[in-house]
Amino acid sequence: SFDNLAAYANGKKITYTVTEDAVAGYTSTVDGYNITNTHNPTTPKKPQVPNNPTTPKKPQVPNNGNKVVPKDFTQGKTYDKTSRLPQTGDRSSIGMMFVGIVMLLLSLGLVVINRFTI
Repeated sequence: SFDNLAAYANGKKITYTVTEDAVAGYTSTVDGYNITNTHNPTTPKKPQVPNNPTTPKKPQVPNNGNKVVPKDFTQGKTYDKTSRLPQTGDRSSIGMMFVGIVMLLLSLGLVVINRFTI
């Protein structure tokens, strides 16, 4: 609303104008203080029909079809195929697992007993 705007500044009359910037795909009409923007959709272009696909060429075989002989990078050295993993000092304790299961079962038993006695 433009009701409370000053009409004069330093003794000169102020002229207020309302303008609208152009936006692609829209037209605007100004009627006094009313501005109406109307969307003008463009019709999409019809897609082109693709060309027929070409059949791919057969790949060329390297070395004229000769077998590739693998190189020996061991330089005559033999290696133990049953090597062990490094020892880290971490061990799995079956006894501690058994103690944990027993404590879990005892705790569960106490919960069941307390539930029926209350």
